[in-house]
Amino acid sequence: MGVAVLALCRDMAGSVMAMPLHAAAAAGRVEGTLRLCMIPDVAVPAVDEAIMQFNSAYPAVSLHIDIAPWRQTIEAVERGDADIGITCDDIRRQSLRYVTIGQEAQQLYCVDKAPLLARLAAAELGVAGEEKRFAPRYFTGESFILTGGDEPRELRDLRAVTGWARVCPGRWIH
Repeated sequence: MGVAVLALCRDMAGSVMAMPLHAAAAAGRVEGTLRLCMIPDVAVPAVDEAIMQFNSAYPAVSLHIDIAPWRQTIEAVERGDADIGITCDDIRRQSLRYVTIGQEAQQLYCVDKAPLLARLAAAELGVAGEEKRFAPRYFTGESFILTGGDEPRELRDLRAVTGWARVCPGRWIH
């Protein structure tokens, strides 16, 4: 009997919780919460513009933003803990709909006094008969702190091809 009553209680609770949404829809008003999960440091102006336009068009909708690594963002959308995810993905999942909003360029940086900078500058000058452009092989002996289990497959594959991060002093844990 308890299982049967529990099922009825769940149905009733769901109906009660849905009342404000149904009332708002009947009045032609959109309200509720939009749950967005995204990676940190998204530098795509279209995202900022879309958030501002959404807020103007639907002022009764509150926006809840969670910041998470890319893999956790995807998992949050798949579980239904987030309505929208903004992230990269290494494999397109059948359960999700993808919309490209921009592209990100990965760059390497070093301080002015780094020995690597002097080697790169010398390599840029070139040797007779050698092409005068940057080549990834100059990073093969350098140390890299790896991103751990949240590293996109493309970055892992690039490191394997170029030989980057054969010297690994640490891993980033999140």
